Parts: sequence; structure tokens; C-alpha cells
Amino acid sequence: MQFRRVNHLWPRRVLAFRAVMVIALSSFSATLGLVVVFFVIFPALVTGLLALSIALVFGERAENQAYLARRRESRR
Repeated sequence: MQFRRVNHLWPRRVLAFRAVMVIALSSFSATLGLVVVFFVIFPALVTGLLALSIALVFGERAENQAYLARRRESRR
């Protein structure tokens, strides 16, 4: 009697290996990705957040000045 080896798991193993290989990066692509993230995306995000905070500060200041002007007018 000859035993057959069951190969029904073979395609799953190959697909799992290919999924892992998609995630695996070469050293050059990993370095390039880190450079893009830390020298392009993060500085752009920080610059955008700083610009937003400065715009909010100027808006708040304008509202405060308008409030003080209305308050001075109502006192007269």
C-alpha cells in the first residue's frame, strides 16, 4: 500500500509566503521610505500645523479686539 502525501495546504503556504514577501523591503527601499517619511511628510505636517495654529492665534486676537471695541462703545 502506497501513501499519498496530501498537498492541499501547498497553495496556502505559497500565498502566505508571497504576502510576507510583499511586506519585506530591500535596504534601499526601506531607507528611501524612511527619508521620505522623516524629511518630507513629517516636516510638511509640522509646517501645516504651525500655520494652522498661527492662523487661529490671529483669528482669536481679532475676535478679542472686536469684543473690546464693542465693549468700549457700549460704555460711552
